[in-house]
Amino acid sequence: MVGDNTANPSGFNDGNTSGNDYSYDNNGNLTKDLNKGFSSITYNFLNLPNVLTKGATSLTYYYDAMGTKLKQVKVEGGNTTSRYILTDLNMIIPKHSA
Repeated sequence: MVGDNTANPSGFNDGNTSGNDYSYDNNGNLTKDLNKGFSSITYNFLNLPNVLTKGATSLTYYYDAMGTKLKQVKVEGGNTTSRYILTDLNMIIPKHSA
């Protein structure tokens, strides 16, 4: 039996009702997801998400050479927030806003 704990009885939310909802690059990475509002998703040389753009908001991720996520930078409405990831605990903590 499958349970739905989302409290969304309609299930999938089709956020884009015209045209293609998804685009992919030559490596099979998702580069656009209009159902979730992501107009652009770019990847680094390890095929890990680098920059995600949703409207006027962007998220940029930084990784070490092994692909461990180290930092997230969010730019939204002229405000920049950096979050550093504690790799031992796999948690994101706010560090500072600029």
